[in-house]
Amino acid sequence: MADTRAIVTAPDRAPVAFGLFSALTFRNTGRWLTGVTWPGTTCGPAAVYEVGCTDDPAEVDRPDRPLVWGEADAISVEGTYTCTPVGITLAEIEERAVEDLQRHEEAAVEAHLWGLLAADTGAEAVTGLDASPKGVLGALERHAAQSYGSKGVLHLPRQLAPFFESLLEVRGGQLQTFLGTPVAAGAGYGSADGTTVYISPAVLAYRGEAQMLGAPEQLFDRSNNQLTAVAQRDYLIGYDTCPIASATVTL
Repeated sequence: MADTRAIVTAPDRAPVAFGLFSALTFRNTGRWLTGVTWPGTTCGPAAVYEVGCTDDPAEVDRPDRPLVWGEADAISVEGTYTCTPVGITLAEIEERAVEDLQRHEEAAVEAHLWGLLAADTGAEAVTGLDASPKGVLGALERHAAQSYGSKGVLHLPRQLAPFFESLLEVRGGQLQTFLGTPVAAGAGYGSADGTTVYISPAVLAYRGEAQMLGAPEQLFDRSNNQLTAVAQRDYLIGYDTCPIASATVTL
């Protein structure tokens, strides 16, 4: 029996708010697809000593604060659209592949960054006054301010955002803590039941233009008369060189 339903315009698909991209400022200049490195910063408290207590700088007990270089590598994210190419133009198929990329690339990049955070052997597990959202946020804010000395980024799995609601504010279209730290409420962060939260130094981010991958006829499957269009965009994500910190929330 023939399908008699009318074809109509799809519902509006509004972008997700307050994910990782809202906390970033993307670059797209210079050479970066082969990876980048940058001069890092010293970490941890500076030395403090009484004025006039010594005339020999070598006698000052200074903490070990080595300067290391940051590194990050590029990744590619793909969106696809597969259909039987009847009653639809190639331009429309490619447009829908780009739309698919645009809807799902943020969560994919979030998952990539979360993997970097979870694999960071220099991460420090911190505890606050308690393991409540307020206690965890206080401990992470303190760590970033003391270790990094600059504004970092709070990486909050999206399912935890409601538990931090009273601790967060929207300023200038960006989700922030009341102390002004940008918050990324990532759908791609961790597992659906995860309760770990990270704070990192500032995030370095590059994003290229969306491009179609390959000629459409090369992606045509004659066995089922299906054509797949693939849209691709390159990203590079890394964070500054001071230690990240993690904490586990008790709900």
